[in-house]
Amino acid sequence: MALINNIETVRANGVNVMFINDNSSIADITAAEERFLEPILGAVLYEILLDEVDVVNSDYLPLIKKAQKALAPLAYWLDLPHIQSTISDRGAGTFSSDNMQPLHRWEYESLRESLADKGCFALEKMLQHLFEEADFYEWTVPATHNTIIKTGTEFSSIVTLFQPYRTFENLRPL
Repeated sequence: MALINNIETVRANGVNVMFINDNSSIADITAAEERFLEPILGAVLYEILLDEVDVVNSDYLPLIKKAQKALAPLAYWLDLPHIQSTISDRGAGTFSSDNMQPLHRWEYESLRESLADKGCFALEKMLQHLFEEADFYEWTVPATHNTIIKTGTEFSSIVTLFQPYRTFENLRPL
């Protein structure tokens, strides 16, 4: 099970997806969780959140909400190329009808940019929350993310950056 498993949760977290028919499905949430959340949360805390996601008065609800706020746009950012196109036995194509035309390239790029921006900003907020509540969640920074500088905002106070939360997230693997 994923931290987001329905379209209502996706919409509540800033991605306004319209389903054309009942066969539509949400983006690959699990891929985004494995790429963006699990490396930061660590396997133990990640599994706890998965277990607690449907618990009404969970002590982990603030962290779950922050994780979902990052997860929804980042999942659609990752999956947009696959949603935008269709792969069939005759090759790949783009959906088009009288009511809906494919996006122009600049619209597509703008949408992806907006999704990445929203998701990385929310990821930054989740990181700040984790550092503030580390004892409560029994969380320590995973070795792969343990750096002198903790967040993009902190990084930007040393070196001025245009989008510190996105830049820092991109630099982190280095």
